[in-house]
Order: sequence, then C-alpha cells, then structure tokens
Amino acid sequence: MRSDRDLGYVLLNNKIHFKHGLCHWINRLYTLKLLTEHERMHLLDKVDKTKPKSLIVRWFYNPHGHKPDGLGGNFYWTYGDIKPRVKWVFRVLLGVKNVSKAF
Repeated sequence: MRSDRDLGYVLLNNKIHFKHGLCHWINRLYTLKLLTEHERMHLLDKVDKTKPKSLIVRWFYNPHGHKPDGLGGNFYWTYGDIKPRVKWVFRVLLGVKNVSKAF
C-alpha cells in the first residue's frame, strides 16, 4: 500500500473526478483503478476517524429516484464543494499544519 502522502497526491492529481463528497471521490478513484481496495478502505477509515464533528446534511439512497444523483450518506462539508476536501487532504494525508497557507 502507498503512504498517506502518496495517496494524498493521487487525490490531488485527480480532482477532475470529484463530484459530491470525499467518500464518493475516494470510491470513484477506486472504480477507476487508481486506488486498490486496501487503499480505499484505509482512506475511508481515515475519513471516519478525522471527520468534522458536525454533520451538514444527511440523506439516504432512494430507489424511487427522488434524489437525482442516487447518493446516500452524510456530508460533513458543503455538498459538492471540493475546497474543504482538499484542505482535509493537505491536513490529514500530507501533514500540512497551517492549511490556510497552502492555498
């Protein structure tokens, strides 16, 4: 398995595949074979352990199509906004202490 730092760069080099949230982004990179199953699970576990304490929105998959994207789950940052997810990558995976200076 690649290091957290290397996995962070995989995410940052594939921002074009971001659509909704961090977990979806990670899963998308897995389906594109840019991450292994072990790396995917490691990253999802990291997200779970380092996520913000407050929940922004929660919804679940609706098979009747009421949610057009068919996604379900929790969002800890604004839905569809990549900036806080990139800050998470810098802070958690790359170990940048002062993330605001990285932007």
